[in-house]
Amino acid sequence: MEGAIWHQLEVAEAAERLAARLDTGLDPADAAARLAREGPNELAEPPGHSLLRLLLDQLRDVLIAVLLAVAVVVFAAVEVEKALMRRGRLYAAGAGAARAAP
Repeated sequence: MEGAIWHQLEVAEAAERLAARLDTGLDPADAAARLAREGPNELAEPPGHSLLRLLLDQLRDVLIAVLLAVAVVVFAAVEVEKALMRRGRLYAAGAGAARAAP
């Protein structure tokens, strides 16, 4: 059975090579023997990727890198604006208090 190109075989020829009947399939004893010999008809699960690998794969995308760079610039601009506003409020409050004193 090794080396057969199964998708190119006619149905009857594939059934003959597998020693199966088209109308009934395998008899239960033969099916049990094949299950014991070959194991279940399942594909192996592909290995999963770690969270770090998934994150690094995302960071290789140019669009994601651009979006992260823009996010950093916006965050820095907001923090600078907050600092300037605080400094301006302190100055304005101090000037207002000095005018109200006399």
